[in-house]
Amino acid sequence: MAETSTTRDEAIRDLRGLLARLQDAPHDSTLWAALPSMLSGYPELACHLGTKAFELGRLTDAELLYQRSLTEAPDFLEAHLKLIDLLEAGNRLSEAETACGAMVRAVPVVPSMLLRLARAQTSVMRYDRAIETLDALLELDPLNPEAWLLMGEVAANSYDRIDLAVSAHDRAVELAGSDIEVLLKAARYFRYNRDFERAAGLFRRMVELDGRVTFRPDFCRDYAECLRETGHADEALRIAALGLEIYGKMKREAPHETWEWLSVLQADILLQAGVRDKAAEVLRSIPMLRPTSGSPYGRSDYLPDTGARLERFRRIVENRDVVVALQGPSLAMLEERIDELADLDIRYATVSIFPPVEDRVLARIGRQVDILSILNMAVTRSWYDELTAFLTRTTPNLLITQPYALGTLTEHGTTQAEFLARYDERLLYAPANAGPGFPSRPLHVHASNTLSGFLPALVMGRPRRIFIFGADGGGSPEVSRRPYFFYADINTDETEVAEDFLTRPDMIDYRGRPDRLNEVNRRLMVDAINCDKFLDLSLMTLRESLGVPTPPIYNVCPHSVYGLFPRINVDEAIAMLTSGPNGS
Repeated sequence: MAETSTTRDEAIRDLRGLLARLQDAPHDSTLWAALPSMLSGYPELACHLGTKAFELGRLTDAELLYQRSLTEAPDFLEAHLKLIDLLEAGNRLSEAETACGAMVRAVPVVPSMLLRLARAQTSVMRYDRAIETLDALLELDPLNPEAWLLMGEVAANSYDRIDLAVSAHDRAVELAGSDIEVLLKAARYFRYNRDFERAAGLFRRMVELDGRVTFRPDFCRDYAECLRETGHADEALRIAALGLEIYGKMKREAPHETWEWLSVLQADILLQAGVRDKAAEVLRSIPMLRPTSGSPYGRSDYLPDTGARLERFRRIVENRDVVVALQGPSLAMLEERIDELADLDIRYATVSIFPPVEDRVLARIGRQVDILSILNMAVTRSWYDELTAFLTRTTPNLLITQPYALGTLTEHGTTQAEFLARYDERLLYAPANAGPGFPSRPLHVHASNTLSGFLPALVMGRPRRIFIFGADGGGSPEVSRRPYFFYADINTDETEVAEDFLTRPDMIDYRGRPDRLNEVNRRLMVDAINCDKFLDLSLMTLRESLGVPTPPIYNVCPHSVYGLFPRINVDEAIAMLTSGPNGS
């Protein structure tokens, strides 16, 4: 017994000595590496030191210390939460979901833990799992507005509980009381889905609860749009004017990048109000009033040497025409006429699910996709092998993506760092859902769907003209039979043999589910309408604040819901492409 006590005393003395040395040399890797093995019996200290390591940017050491803490005390909630925070901060989203599941199994369940798990499942687009978790949570805590809000978000993205999307948001609003965050998220859901009456009512309720809410950067813009769409033109003008005034005041003391963002918001308010010349004037003033010093491409949210990546991108495009092949049913028109483009020196681009575009269309003329955009992790998960094959081709090509789309790489036995190192020169980051690009962050994109994120990035490649095929936007005459061109006609027979791609994760099966088919087309239409709005602002911002011209862009789908660009038919498109400088 005395020997054990002595050994313990020596271990404590050694640990104290190491901690003292670490105090003087906080970046000594040898000291950090020695710590985990010395913390037997000290789960709280291991967790505390993990947090210190995390604050110092020593993420590997922090992870080892959190794991040591959990080895010592598997039910230590704080260590579970800290580990999940670390994994999410590193964009290791699949691992974060797994860690949340481990927490729920190890610690006596409370509603907040189930909510954290459901959020992690939602972030990796495991909507079926999230619904199960939220069902369990709402049995425990049926009056939780955040749980109902998340249930509405999940239902709006999945195809299993379509009916819950609106009703769950309504229930969250009923329970929210004066919770501005819940009300604001619900208002934005209804606004995006064009239920402007509901959204306007919620914006009005928030102003009545707390007038300071108008100082949130995009509140007045969103509220003014809802008022305008519901016929309250005078009130919309008043709120828009208030927004312009508030953003002007906020700009006086704002740091450089925030100042630029507030200027873009002012332009957006003016653009939505139909005052295009004034919007352009505000955007042109950005580089004149606050010139950006140095290169804007050295940001931590861009890849290293992004300036050189852009140059490689421009060499691939090199002022050629670009055909963007989307997957709407009308892409069949290009499929029928693709032979007429066989000898042309043009570039081909697409978004998301690209193998059917290559296999069904481009393979007929011996071509492949040159420029690909994937902003969604579900596509990476479903088509990972094809994506890595794309990135190892001998011909020059480019993947435009963002960290979120790579958040599940551990499911394929690799990490984001390994993926970036392996395919480095083929990658360009364009962070989505971060507002349009402006001088301080020229590659950021504003995305309602992948097209609205991809087109501004494509314009940065300086194409001569852009021809978009397959952009039905839910408006196809084929809508009752197929959602995308590569699906077979869908009937109500659930015994019909499934197509091969339907066995992949995250691919939606519409056989025998007319409700799903109706819903996907509703979502495509909503996305298309919002895409027009996002692209109008994004392309204007690039033109006026960065001097990046918008090339002629044509929508080769006469029945398309997308309305921002001229709609032309396939005969006109083929004639334009085959005339002029596109010889092989």
